[in-house]
Amino acid sequence: MTPTPKLDFFAAPIEQAGIDVGADVVDLPLRYWRADRFLAIFSADVDRIRAILPSPKLHPLLLAPGRAALAVTVFNFHETSLGPYGEIAIAPLVTESAFAPPMLPLLAERILPWSGFIMHLPVTSRLGRDAGREIWNYPKFLADMDFDRFSDRQSARLEENGRHILTLTVAQRGIAMPDDNPTKTFTVQNGQLIKTTIRNRGVAQVNVGPNAGNLELGDHPIADELRALGVSLKPWITKNSLDFQVLLPAGEPAGPASIDYDGYRGTDHDNARLTIRYSTTEQRTTYTPRPDQSRLHDLTTDPAIDGDHHDLDQT
Repeated sequence: MTPTPKLDFFAAPIEQAGIDVGADVVDLPLRYWRADRFLAIFSADVDRIRAILPSPKLHPLLLAPGRAALAVTVFNFHETSLGPYGEIAIAPLVTESAFAPPMLPLLAERILPWSGFIMHLPVTSRLGRDAGREIWNYPKFLADMDFDRFSDRQSARLEENGRHILTLTVAQRGIAMPDDNPTKTFTVQNGQLIKTTIRNRGVAQVNVGPNAGNLELGDHPIADELRALGVSLKPWITKNSLDFQVLLPAGEPAGPASIDYDGYRGTDHDNARLTIRYSTTEQRTTYTPRPDQSRLHDLTTDPAIDGDHHDLDQT
């Protein structure tokens, strides 16, 4: 049920050109032509989630009385404006309505839209980190990611400096349906709440219940932070994308922030480790970027990688 990508999705005009992000110069919107994505929504203590939200206009999305939604979303970006890289988002889900009934925003998003407050957004690419920090103040830091993509499940292990943050596993099964609702995120930049509406296009398998996935927390401070929020280790809902493309524009000011949230900064490196394997019997493939691969602009280009470097083509 994977559709043929429509070229007009990426025909959006350049909104901002030549933005200096330190590591390079980029144009907006950023284009993500080919990516793998899977996610799981877990429950957490509603009062602890409410305490970290950066504005009183944001309200925890309730799953049940006393339990709020928190999503862990894994991306393996193969072809983008910034080049290939991995990324994992940790985000409490929020609404701008204080009266949204439990679960309803997830079931009727067009009627009661929800967003994600981005707590942490580790990446494997220095350019991805610098662009995210400079343009949106996404709380990005460099971290190592090891992906498994097997016939029955996908997983990603996230580490920084050898310390395990988390491992997310999601089953590759569920009801396939269009996945084209925009993703809305909130960050804080210069004392202002920033709302970004990200255009998505794709198809995803949706699965419900604790057998759909699993979250393992490690010994890193971010893992301890998630434990302190009372995050469950079994999901309520999972999503496994069969086809996924993105257009990421600039954000818009959405009022003053009550908390000047900047997130975890981590340590500085040129890049972080990104590996993948397709079976338990094979060795991991390590992606090592080449200078001429740092950015891809042509949708039709899929350059061959020679020697010991790998494109990590998962199709």
